[in-house]
Amino acid sequence: MSRWFTLILLLMTATVAAAWEEGLAPLTDRGSGTFDIRVTFVRDRDDFDIQGRHLLPGSQVTYLASADVVAIFRASRYWDPELNRLTLKARDRQLSATAGSRLVQRDGVELLLPVPVLSLDGDIWVPMEFVVNVLGPAVGEPVAWSHADHVLSMGAARPNITNVRVETGTRSTSLHIFCDEPLGWRALGPENGIVTLKVYGGIVDRREVRVSQPRGLIRRVSSRQKSDHALITVEIHNLVRHSHARSGGDGREIILTLEESEAPSLPDLDPRGALNMSSPSELNRGLREIRTVVIDPGHGGDDTGRIGPSGLREKDVVLDLARRLEDELEDLGFTVVLTRDGDDDLDLDSRAEIANRSGGDLFLSLHTNGWFDRQVRGIETHMLRPAGIESGGSVDATSFVPWDRVQWRHLGAGREVAELVQARLVEQTAARDRGVRQTAQRVLRGVDMPAVVVEVGYLTNPGEEDQLDSRAYREKLAEGLALAVADYRRGVAAKLARSRGD
Repeated sequence: MSRWFTLILLLMTATVAAAWEEGLAPLTDRGSGTFDIRVTFVRDRDDFDIQGRHLLPGSQVTYLASADVVAIFRASRYWDPELNRLTLKARDRQLSATAGSRLVQRDGVELLLPVPVLSLDGDIWVPMEFVVNVLGPAVGEPVAWSHADHVLSMGAARPNITNVRVETGTRSTSLHIFCDEPLGWRALGPENGIVTLKVYGGIVDRREVRVSQPRGLIRRVSSRQKSDHALITVEIHNLVRHSHARSGGDGREIILTLEESEAPSLPDLDPRGALNMSSPSELNRGLREIRTVVIDPGHGGDDTGRIGPSGLREKDVVLDLARRLEDELEDLGFTVVLTRDGDDDLDLDSRAEIANRSGGDLFLSLHTNGWFDRQVRGIETHMLRPAGIESGGSVDATSFVPWDRVQWRHLGAGREVAELVQARLVEQTAARDRGVRQTAQRVLRGVDMPAVVVEVGYLTNPGEEDQLDSRAYREKLAEGLALAVADYRRGVAAKLARSRGD
């Protein structure tokens, strides 16, 4: 018996060693419903194709077979059938995941994925989140995933702002900025002879997005990359009297036009994005005084939202914050409407309907954030992502607009609100500034007024959970939000005064 046991043990040891060095055999038949993914490398390796799958019903989450992950990262793997556990080893880092579970271990540290690892067709399938935000950072490999193009970029993020073109006329110059996808943007300036375009979610190819020699009314164009946006700086000639920015190409092009002479056909630069504007009258159509603010405390009822390590619930945090903000805004003379003033369970469409029926002028949806890495922290403000809406020309503020497009005509104002909210909250709380981001959240799409989602902190971070549990900290958040709303009211009042010629 001992001889057979020793032989079996030796065979098992050899099998384990081989598994570590070579990994499991790749699948030859993955069934239907697959799609091709192009894996690109910045240097040293040729691009190749793999296949991805959508494995969760009703979800667009992309899954990759562990055999392909091993090939991409030149890793090794070991499969423990008794524990149903996959272990990956890459560049002296070790990660383990269990089929059917969202829990993964990275060098002994536990992380929680948004969706589970799955076992299917003889292999283990991991969500793209694992590849981009867990495995990539663990081995020091920058990874970027473009769901729209099905491209996985290894080594650096793939640019989505790719080129510029200058067109010159007799007394005008236009700068065309080309993007691979619809992107939200905001125009700042002119100030000190410079117009700055802030492109949300933009990844810029600085070698291509530049103009080094004067062309018409443009002296120079340069670009810079920030963590969550790109900045395109346009140095203009002192002869410029009017400037106008608009979207084209179904949101995939930003066009900045500069005029040398007085030209009533072109309004002064207005900070709008992803909305085609064909005449000056469209710019101020629908602009109204900010009197009624709708506050939407997220979640409620059976939907608790995020739950912190010590049990603090998102639905309770944001409801208390909403009531504090209500008091702050009423002291400033605003009328306030809460979508829920108790532990009510409201669907997203109902929240938008309440806001629209109230005659609100501004919509703030309050939430706390969360992530599988408990060290992530900070404040974010989200606006509607233009790519989440079908493009098709300009939206007239007086015409019938389908429900899921109604927020489109408020995108410019929404970005302005988001910038103000983010700045004031960071100023009041000294929290980490995670910037203004784009979202496809359904609650924003049906709201017929400027609208943003405010993520006031990461409830999954123990330190921020403690802060969010503090009445004093919630009061700071309420004060910051109220100051931002007051800032926006002043800005709108100034625009209305200019349009009336006051």
